[in-house]
Amino acid sequence: MDNLKQDYDLISDTLANSDFRFKKGFSERVMQRLDQKKIDLFSSFKMVVLTSAAAAAILIISVYFTDGSLDLDALFGLHNYSAEEEFYSLLNI
Repeated sequence: MDNLKQDYDLISDTLANSDFRFKKGFSERVMQRLDQKKIDLFSSFKMVVLTSAAAAAILIISVYFTDGSLDLDALFGLHNYSAEEEFYSLLNI
């Protein structure tokens, strides 16, 4: 624990003696870059929607190849269950 205190004091002294100065116009250049890189909300929304649609399409294709159909039982993963098994599984929840 004593080592940590010494390390902390050394780092603190080193940083206290440092002089950080930036070139003239630094803040203006930073602000210009930030203005150039503003995120367009609509384009971000489009990317999320397109990615979600692609994922949904892949899932639907996977269900179709696995079960051979796209009925609701296949989409919910109930194609191998009888009505009684579905009922009893709901009772056990």
